[in-house]
Amino acid sequence: MQIKITYKVNRNGILFDQSIILPVNPEAISITESVKSQSVGVLGGNDRSVLGSQNLKIVDIASFFPKHAAEYSVDKDRLKEPKEYIKILTSIVREKRFVELSIFDDSSNNTKSSIDFYMKCHLTKFNFSEKGGSLDISYALSFQERKEILVDWKLANEQEHTLHTRSADIPVPKTYIVASGDTLWKISQRVLGDGDRWKEIYSENKEVIGSNPNLIKPGQRLVLTNVN
Repeated sequence: MQIKITYKVNRNGILFDQSIILPVNPEAISITESVKSQSVGVLGGNDRSVLGSQNLKIVDIASFFPKHAAEYSVDKDRLKEPKEYIKILTSIVREKRFVELSIFDDSSNNTKSSIDFYMKCHLTKFNFSEKGGSLDISYALSFQERKEILVDWKLANEQEHTLHTRSADIPVPKTYIVASGDTLWKISQRVLGDGDRWKEIYSENKEVIGSNPNLIKPGQRLVLTNVN
């Protein structure tokens, strides 16, 4: 079995793929798949669980970086110093880089695995410590699945166009009754689609509002017949 972490490196504005092979296979790999759930109380009965969408996958791996190659080491020819693995993985976490996690059989080393796994993800946790003066470094990694958000730009543009043109399509009411918390700007935004046109409403209703446009009162009836 081999566990490969692939990440991007920026060289003069161009992204290149780089990868590392974890040098010692872990005793266990934990892959967690789950769904969102909510407990709902049912009148006169027991609670019921309501299942929702799928949570992002979580993969946890724990092993160690050996100071020296051994029989159990994977990819001995490219074995790095423990500090090099630490530097790379720390950089991935701090810079929030996207990574690709691959787990597969390695026929060259006769290390078999029943897991054939690939996931685009983030490395969300990296813990490490020295193993009792041996110069080997114990570590734990936690990966979280990454899913891209697909945006329907045609639909988004249509919605934006609708927002900008809606005020022109809806007829302006002939009167408006002031409610608690209203201001002329809010009323103008609500009925005309543009808060900056509040002066037009004030100009038509000076006798009702008075000399101060900021002092409108709940219950006042504003005339909008000349505003369009």
